[in-house]
Amino acid sequence: MDIALVGLLVVGSVVLFVSEVFRVDIVALMVLSAVMACGLASPAEALAGFSNPATITVAAMFVLSAGLDRTGTLNPLSDWIAKLIRTKGTVISLFALTAVTGLVSAFINNTAAVAIFLPAVMSATKEAKVSPSRFLLPLSFVSMAGGTITLIGTSTNLLVNSVAVSHGIREFGFFEFAPLGFVLLAASLLYSITLGLRLTPERRRPQDLTEEFEMGSFISNLSVNPEGNTVRHTLKDSGLKSVKGDILTLKRQNVERKPSENEVLESDDALVMRTEEPEQLEKVRDEIGVSVGYQKLRDRDLEGDQAILIEATVSSSAEGSTLRARDVKKTFDAVPLAMSRRGTLTHKKLEDLPLRSGDTILFQVERDRVDQLRLAGTFLVLSQEEKQVRPRHALGAVFIVLGVVLAAAFNVTPIVVSATIGALVMVLSGCLNTEDAYRAIDWKVIFLLAGMLSLGSAMETTGAASVFSEAILEGIRHLGPQAVLGVLYVVTTLLTAGMSNNATAALLAPVAIFMAHSMEVSPRPFLVAVAFAASACFTSPIGYQTNLMVYGPGRFKFIDFIKVGGPLNLIFLLISVFLIPLIWKF
Repeated sequence: MDIALVGLLVVGSVVLFVSEVFRVDIVALMVLSAVMACGLASPAEALAGFSNPATITVAAMFVLSAGLDRTGTLNPLSDWIAKLIRTKGTVISLFALTAVTGLVSAFINNTAAVAIFLPAVMSATKEAKVSPSRFLLPLSFVSMAGGTITLIGTSTNLLVNSVAVSHGIREFGFFEFAPLGFVLLAASLLYSITLGLRLTPERRRPQDLTEEFEMGSFISNLSVNPEGNTVRHTLKDSGLKSVKGDILTLKRQNVERKPSENEVLESDDALVMRTEEPEQLEKVRDEIGVSVGYQKLRDRDLEGDQAILIEATVSSSAEGSTLRARDVKKTFDAVPLAMSRRGTLTHKKLEDLPLRSGDTILFQVERDRVDQLRLAGTFLVLSQEEKQVRPRHALGAVFIVLGVVLAAAFNVTPIVVSATIGALVMVLSGCLNTEDAYRAIDWKVIFLLAGMLSLGSAMETTGAASVFSEAILEGIRHLGPQAVLGVLYVVTTLLTAGMSNNATAALLAPVAIFMAHSMEVSPRPFLVAVAFAASACFTSPIGYQTNLMVYGPGRFKFIDFIKVGGPLNLIFLLISVFLIPLIWKF
């Protein structure tokens, strides 16, 4: 009965992950609760995922990565990449971008690496008048490959290592994954500038944001009529309050600014208004006393000394919330103008739409609030506007991360110890303040790890992992361990495409160990296969966070990931199945 319950939980969690009915961290907590309620593991065993070394290390790595970003340590690299995109050809600049991203991803969280280089790519491609789509898929794909090089490059490696240690298997060394990781990184670099570049569609054209978000019919130029009932009224008391939308700018005597709701309107004031329903304004314009005009809209028409247009993508931490709940208008002086979700543009009821990770939103925001919006952790701002950084702490941040790496690489301390101490020193040294450190941690990932580790624990204690491993081995055991390893790699890849890398690794790492024991061979090659396959999801935007990060900005479609990522997944499969047995003997 216990094994049947675990099977139902596994199937149910996969269905919920794929359907996206709930956030992945909510699904993980549902699984954790079910494990405790059904008695499949004791509360202490079920909750042990929160204190698991992998979970703690992942949280610490988020803080370390944020310290490098907050101090501007990697800004020279992103500026150099942006310069290459503006001045060199696509192939040269793409190779430089992917090579740098891959190497950086080996030592900081790969989602952080993409977050650092993504704004540079978006700004530079706009200036160079080239499609950003050609750069964004390779940026995501290569960050995944780079993350496989070291133990800390991706949370999947840390998770698989933690499962191995809990089963009495020798822990993986800091650079133990490097031989295969560097080969896969080289393969992804070569693929990105050859076949991958030819297959990647130019989904997004280099154009103004107002044109990209099709704002033309939703922006109106208003002139206050001298005899209308709007003149000599405040904005909040005028007839304009009956129109759904926002007043973006007011121009009076050739001075343009953003008005407050208590602004008293005067005759011939010129207003720029965003309307959710343009036809509504046409119906009531005479009644409220304004003249309505339209013109070909450019970004500069909505920008000025005070305001700027920015595009921002929603982070995973804000998923399920709303712009109204986040109070972006008052907190950041940011007016949402339009939203792009999975290729569909929306201009209505923006403040009340539940946010989803990967949504991109067009904001008009006060220039002095852009950095505040960036640091809030809710959005990744896709603009290379000047950041408020702490350059005098940059060298310190580098030495802290270097210390963490060296301590782990030379076995001075376990990685969880060096990473935790490093995160603490980042705060104590002033590289990050305490609030920045808490915001840097992607709690969605932390709860996902903890929740799914509880299911992994239940699979082992009930014997379900052994049953599942025998089910996979049925009919293929006679083909030998290398063929079985290939099947495990494929199964991991397919599950990751519909779930997440961490959830898949938590489920299959115990199964991989039981498969190896059943065949009386070393479990190490099978664990490596799970780690690499779960970290290399190129065929789905939902399988890996970096894919979601570029999905919206690149205006990609789901089929693009299958078309461009499919061949790369096949290349990784062939290389891994050939090299893993040579590097890690059965």
